[in-house]
Amino acid sequence: MDNIQLLPIGDNLRNILPYKKYNISEIESRTDIRNYDRFTHRIYISGCGGLISFVMGVLYEIMVKVEKRETIFGKDHKDLDNIQFIGVSGGAAAAGYLMAHMYGLHDIYWWFTHGRVNELYETRPLGKLINDLGTTFYVECERLGNIELLQRDQLVIIVSDMLHMKRVALGIFKDARENGLAHETTCNIPGYTSKTELLPYMDGMVMNSWVRSNKCSRKILSDNEQKGNKVEHVPTLIFSLINENNQQNVIDMSKWKLGNKDISFEDFLPEGGKKRGDELFRFGRQSLKDNWDIVKEVIIKWKK
Repeated sequence: MDNIQLLPIGDNLRNILPYKKYNISEIESRTDIRNYDRFTHRIYISGCGGLISFVMGVLYEIMVKVEKRETIFGKDHKDLDNIQFIGVSGGAAAAGYLMAHMYGLHDIYWWFTHGRVNELYETRPLGKLINDLGTTFYVECERLGNIELLQRDQLVIIVSDMLHMKRVALGIFKDARENGLAHETTCNIPGYTSKTELLPYMDGMVMNSWVRSNKCSRKILSDNEQKGNKVEHVPTLIFSLINENNQQNVIDMSKWKLGNKDISFEDFLPEGGKKRGDELFRFGRQSLKDNWDIVKEVIIKWKK
């Protein structure tokens, strides 16, 4: 973390132009907010950093607990087609894997192992591997004949556009390259995960913070204005179930246990090798078992 380069902010940000290779504007232009109206329920997974394996363990154990998909999602794809999966930062990959599991495109544990997720704990820099996760996901969905899932705003990835001070929703991907780019961008921390060519697009959690602290203002703040701006803490490890009445039913995993210890800041760093990834997946499964009664009530309330 010591080598992270600071992002130019305020007035200096206006001078940044997106490197053409990484421009996500084409994907953004295809994403149609009007499509959101056809989804009656949404699942939102927040940023999780190196705890993505923990989150995947939680999601996998949820599916084990309900035994049959219809307990939560209905008896056929018609019911499932009404659910939108939204992810930001590390939660983008987790949301995609949960969606794939629901449609019978391997289970979450298969994606954890064959999708190379636990390689995040031993690979540097992270950007290329994160990109590969998105690319692999697209290619496998295409091979299994379900590529339409990634071309109809059902899986939405949130990115921060620091040039225009807004959150960008990406939901229609025409090829594997675009899906890989969306995954890399939503996790982008310049100088740590990816090269600075990705600027001004950054980790989706960054703009969540700006929007919360500025009452959803999308203007570009000047340097002077920025000095007095207090950025609020943005909760991570949040799994939100949103129904058609826009009621949010939140599962907050930040207070859960990693084995016998509380979750700390250091646990968010993707370090420790594949053994650490496997360990976190197991911790996630156990934590869900320990908190299942609460989670079950949240799910029931969401589906009413």
